[in-house]
Amino acid sequence: MVLSIKGAQIADVYSGVFRQADVFIEDGIIIEERDAGGANTVDETIDASGKYLLPAFIDSHIHIESSFLKPSELGRLLLPHGTGTIISDPHEIVNVCGLAGLDWMLEDAKNAPIDIKFAMPSCVPVTAFEDNGTEPVTAALMEKYFADPAYKDRIIALGEVMNYKAVIVGDTDMQQKLSLAKRYGKIIDGHSPGLKGPDLQKYASAGVQTDHECSTQEEMQERLALGMYVQLRYGSAAKNMLNLLPGLVKDDVKNFRHCLLCTDDLSVETITEEGHIDNLLRLAVAHGLPAIEAVRMVTLNAAECYGLKDRGAMAPGLRADLVLVDDVRDFRVFRVFNSHERHKQHEPFEQIPEHNLKYTINIKDFGVDKLKVDVDSPVIGVHPDTLITDWGVWADNYPPIRRGRFKTCPYMPHGNPNGIPHNAPNKIAVIERHRGTGLASAALVQGFGLQEGAIAQSIAHDSHNIIALGADGLNGSTDKDMVFAVRRLEALNGGIVIVADEKVLAELPLSIAGLVSSLPGEQVAEKFKAIKAATEELGMPPSFEPVLNLAFMSLIVIPHLKITCRGLFDVDRFTFLK
Repeated sequence: MVLSIKGAQIADVYSGVFRQADVFIEDGIIIEERDAGGANTVDETIDASGKYLLPAFIDSHIHIESSFLKPSELGRLLLPHGTGTIISDPHEIVNVCGLAGLDWMLEDAKNAPIDIKFAMPSCVPVTAFEDNGTEPVTAALMEKYFADPAYKDRIIALGEVMNYKAVIVGDTDMQQKLSLAKRYGKIIDGHSPGLKGPDLQKYASAGVQTDHECSTQEEMQERLALGMYVQLRYGSAAKNMLNLLPGLVKDDVKNFRHCLLCTDDLSVETITEEGHIDNLLRLAVAHGLPAIEAVRMVTLNAAECYGLKDRGAMAPGLRADLVLVDDVRDFRVFRVFNSHERHKQHEPFEQIPEHNLKYTINIKDFGVDKLKVDVDSPVIGVHPDTLITDWGVWADNYPPIRRGRFKTCPYMPHGNPNGIPHNAPNKIAVIERHRGTGLASAALVQGFGLQEGAIAQSIAHDSHNIIALGADGLNGSTDKDMVFAVRRLEALNGGIVIVADEKVLAELPLSIAGLVSSLPGEQVAEKFKAIKAATEELGMPPSFEPVLNLAFMSLIVIPHLKITCRGLFDVDRFTFLK
C-alpha cells in the first residue's frame, strides 16, 4: 500500500529549511515520488496543506523508571506526542535487581508502540560508596549482551558514566568497560556536572561522547569545543535547557549540530499535563531557538549521535516515523505516522514474571533513634530546577552560603503553618532497604518547604534505598510521621507515601523493584497528582516537583552535598563527612 502526504511544509533537516513537498510511504518506508498511474498508483492521499511534516522525535536520554511506568506503557503515552524513539538507560532497576531488571525491561519494551533503544548501565553501583541491591555489573557481564546478535540493535550505548572520577584516575574496572564499548562500536554516554579543564579533557579523550548534565553555558561550550554532544535537559525536576539555550545563539555563534534535547527524568504527571519532546520544542522555540534547529536536535542530530542511520530525517529508504503538526510554534500533533509495528520482530513475547522483581524492601532496626541530627550538621541547600545542591545555612535571615552550618534561631511551631519560614529546614533520612543492614542516616535539608507531615519513597538515585523527608528539622516533632511513612512503604513493597499525623494522605504503590507500577499510565498519573496535591497541602510550592527532587538528594555524583544511608557526602572532596 502506498500512502501519499501532500501539500505539507516538510522539515528538511539535511538542508536546514522548511519547504513544501509531497512524501510517499510504502510498508513503513519512505519511497521516491510516485508516477500518476500504473503500478505506482497511490492507495491513499492525505491533504496536509498548511501543516508541517516532521521526522518523529527522538528522546536521546531518558530513564523509563522515573515515569513509574513499564516500558510498554510509557511508549503508549509518548506516541501521541510525536515520539518515535527513546534511548533509555535502565540503571535504576539494574541497581535494585541486577541484570534481571535489564532483561525484564528488554522484554517488556517489545510490546511498546515506539522503538525503545537501551544503554547498558555503566555504573552499577555508581561508586564504591553505595549500598545498592545487586552485585557489581562488570565488563565481563556486559559483554554477554554486547556480543549477542539479538541485542545488537537494541543495546546501542554504554550508559552514562557517572563515576567520572574513575575515568580521570584510570580505574581498571572503568577502563575495561570503556574499552568494551569501543570494541563493539557503542557510543559512550557521559555525566560530568561541573567537570572542566584538564579533567574534562581526560574524560572526553577516554571516549565519552555525550553529556546531559551541563547547567551553565560555559560548561556547554567547553564540551562542544571538545567534539562532545550536549543534551539540553528539560525534565520534571532538572530544567537546564532554558539556561543553556541563549548560549547557542549569542554573538552569532550557532552551535546547533552537536546539540540534542532530552528529558532524562520525566514523571507521568508531566507527560500527561505538559507532553514530552513536543513540549521541549514549544519551549525552545518560545525562547528564541529557530524552529528548524530545534527540530534537528530531536531528529537528525540525535540519530547521527547514536548511529541510527534509518531515521531522523525524510528521504527515500528511511523509516516513515513521521509526525504532522499544526505549526512549528505550538507543535500540536495532528497525526502520527508510526512504522514501528512493521519493523518489530514478531517473535513470541515472553514476559519475565514481575514477581521476580518484587519484594525488594528489606528494612532492619529502623526507628526514631535513627533520625537524630547534630545541631552542628551541615545543611543540604536545594535550588529550583537543578539537581546541584549547595551547603546551606539556617539562621535568622536564612541566606544560602557555601559551607554554612546549622544554627538555632527563633522558630514557629508547626501548629501555626503561616508563621513558618518557607525555607525552614526539613529533616531528611536515607534507610538501606536491600540487604537488611540496618544502615540509616539523617540530616537537614533546606528548600523543600515542607511544613507538616512527612514523605517516604523507595526512589532514591541511584541505589534506591528509602529516602524520607520530615517537616520539622529543628526539634524532631515529625519523626513519628517519618517512621510511619517508612513502615507504610514497607507494607506496600515500595512506592511513594505522604502522611501527616500518622495518617496516609496519598500513596502510589510501586511494587516492581520499588520503582515501577503495574497499573495503566492514566491511573498512575491520577495517583501521582494526588501525591502532588498532598505535598502542596503540606506546604510545598506548586511549582516544585517533590518526588524527583527528593530522589536526587542521595545521588553522590552530582555536586555538592548529598546524603546516603551512611551519612552526608561531600561530592567535591568525594568523601563522607566525619
